[in-house]
Amino acid sequence: MPTSSIFTPKNNYYTQLATIIDRVTYIGLTELLIPAEQISFQHSFRSLDVVKDPQITGILVEQQVDSLERRGSRDSTQRNIRTLLESAMKVYSQEVSMPIRRARVMLRLLEVLYRTENVPAFDEVQKISQEVETLLSLDVCTCLIV
Repeated sequence: MPTSSIFTPKNNYYTQLATIIDRVTYIGLTELLIPAEQISFQHSFRSLDVVKDPQITGILVEQQVDSLERRGSRDSTQRNIRTLLESAMKVYSQEVSMPIRRARVMLRLLEVLYRTENVPAFDEVQKISQEVETLLSLDVCTCLIV
């Protein structure tokens, strides 16, 4: 399930949470100048050892990405989005059984890489696309929660 369907106007509590995530992420990155690596919930939860569920951590990091994507396409914003997507990929690592979420994040990362100046080597882009194909060819019954 995409983050946009969770943080909908129909559910007021989640909408409020989304607003808080948006503000904290934006203020942290732009006004407090906290690096994107440290503003990511993946980093915060790992260092605090608070949330153990990668589904929760991942969906919160994806909400951070969504909030930045709505804010614009400047190079600095795109770099921060890239960093947060890489953080989400760590959450949805190979050990965690969430291949569709990982594939979604990887496709979003490819889109961001296309728009940024620092494009990785072609080999890295090929690896990402091959992994997406592999993930999407897995038996979906093992990963019902998207």
